[in-house]
Amino acid sequence: MSPTFDTSIGVLMISGWCNAMLYTLEVSQACVYYRHYSRSDPRLIRAMVGVCLLFDCVTLCTEFASVYLHTVTHWGIEVPYLQGQPSLVSLIIASTAIPTLVVHLFLIRRFCQLGRTCNNILKSISSLMIISAILTILASVSVSAMVLLGLFKTNASRLEGKILEVAIVLRMCLIVFTDWFIALSLIYKLRQLEPRSKSSSGTVRRITCMTIQTGAVTSLLVLVSLILYITSRDTWLAKALSYCVGTTYSLSMLDTLNRRHELAGTRSHAHGCSSWHDAESHEDAS
Repeated sequence: MSPTFDTSIGVLMISGWCNAMLYTLEVSQACVYYRHYSRSDPRLIRAMVGVCLLFDCVTLCTEFASVYLHTVTHWGIEVPYLQGQPSLVSLIIASTAIPTLVVHLFLIRRFCQLGRTCNNILKSISSLMIISAILTILASVSVSAMVLLGLFKTNASRLEGKILEVAIVLRMCLIVFTDWFIALSLIYKLRQLEPRSKSSSGTVRRITCMTIQTGAVTSLLVLVSLILYITSRDTWLAKALSYCVGTTYSLSMLDTLNRRHELAGTRSHAHGCSSWHDAESHEDAS
């Protein structure tokens, strides 16, 4: 196979395999969540998990359809098809943006729960996080619309191409910024808590470490995609890697929900209490 196909169709196919494995793990984690923890959680959280499962499934099916179109339908017939933006790319961008927004809102909700004794600083941080999440989804919708509209232009101008490139870079930067802004805000709020026992202190410490880890994983994936997009324009490496973003975000949320018993220092799934709720009770007590 030509090296051109190795860095285009090849990486897209590998991305589909990786995304399928991640989605399988996501489904298994969702089963654990609905079996052990969903009854004690609000309907909003259960709906968030369901939305992530749905749109990650859409992303995976669309990615497989894209591989099929490249390797079967358009193979050897429409060579320029490989050089353009497939129509399914727009759908993938939109479907990966929804789980990203859901997880951001999930973490913002956690921050607001921890910040029941709000002052002006915490209110400002909450507002900025919401604005950042909204700007991120708007950037994703804009990029998706630009890609979709660009399909019907036979000779797009160089300026239009530059505008699309800037929009893609801006979208990725906003995702990374929102990730770290929410993570640092949660860490800041957790550091403000004053646990009254060693076990409570350990719970807060474990939540802080988990927040750093989950924020680092998702933002690192987007950051690597951004670097590949800037440095490897002639390949599909950035595109293939970014297709796994939505599933990674969903897994980070499910990991947070399913590890509550570990973070709280308990072992039983059936009696696993929420460490976030513990932290909230420490906040109320203080």
